[in-house]
Amino acid sequence: MTQGDELEQRIRDRAYAIWQEEGEPHGRSEEHWAKARAEFENAVAKGAKSPPKSRAPEAPAKPVKAKSAHKKAATSKPATTAAPKRKTRVQTKD
Repeated sequence: MTQGDELEQRIRDRAYAIWQEEGEPHGRSEEHWAKARAEFENAVAKGAKSPPKSRAPEAPAKPVKAKSAHKKAATSKPATTAAPKRKTRVQTKD
């Protein structure tokens, strides 16, 4: 891997971390990439020997086990449907 490839991968990892920190919003990848790149550029401008390493992505949260529909159906109240409203005609005097 070349130095340029390594830098790009580190920017990509940092952009991903920023995306996660901000709640994984959609449609802001360019903003996250620019923010990550700026962090690296600022680190180099301040005389750092190398850009900061991005934090390792956290392990995904353990999935929450969904409640089965079977239990929910047994414990929930039965659905009621309202009778459709009747259309009434208004009589007018001609």
